[in-house]
Amino acid sequence: DLASLLKDSDARLRLGAVSLLGIPQFHEYAPDITLLLTDPDPSVRYHAVRSLGNLGLKEYAPNIVPMLKDPEARMRTSSAEALGKLGAVEYAQNIAALLKDPDEYPRGFSAEALGKLGAKEYVPDIAAVLKAPNFNIRLMAARSLATLTGQKFPGNERAILAAQAWWAQHQNDPEFAPKR
Repeated sequence: DLASLLKDSDARLRLGAVSLLGIPQFHEYAPDITLLLTDPDPSVRYHAVRSLGNLGLKEYAPNIVPMLKDPEARMRTSSAEALGKLGAVEYAQNIAALLKDPDEYPRGFSAEALGKLGAKEYVPDIAAVLKAPNFNIRLMAARSLATLTGQKFPGNERAILAAQAWWAQHQNDPEFAPKR
C-alpha cells in the first residue's frame, strides 16, 4: 500500500511513494502527503510540495505557504509553482516576496505563478525579473507579463526583448503603479 510507504523509515521509499501519489486520482492521499512537508529529507519535502500542487486541491495551499520561506531555493521554487497551479490568489503577496529572492529560480517561478494568478499589481516587480542573468528566468517573466498585460510577445528570446521594450514604454502607466 502506497499510503504506508509515505510513513516508512526509509526516505527513498517515502520519496517514491509521494512522487507516485501526486496525480489527481490519488487526491485521498493529500492529508498523508501534507505530513511529508516537514520530512527531514529535503527531497521528500520537495516532492510533497510538487505532489500537492499536482493534486489540484486548493484547500492544501495554506500548508504550502510556509515552504515559501524554506532555506532551500528549490523548495521556495516548487512552493511558488504549486501555489500558482492551485490558483491560490489569496497568497499572491507571499509569492511576490520571492520576486526579490537572492536566487533567480524562485524569482522566475514566482513571476510565473503570479501570472497564472492574474496578480497584475505585481507587474513592476515581475518586470524587474527581466534583468535576471538566466535566459529561462527572463523568459518566464516575459511570459508572465504577456499574460498579465495582454501583450503578445514572441515565444523565444525575442519575447524578452519585446517585454523589456514594452516595459520601458509603460513603466510609468498608472495602471501598473504599485497598489500595495
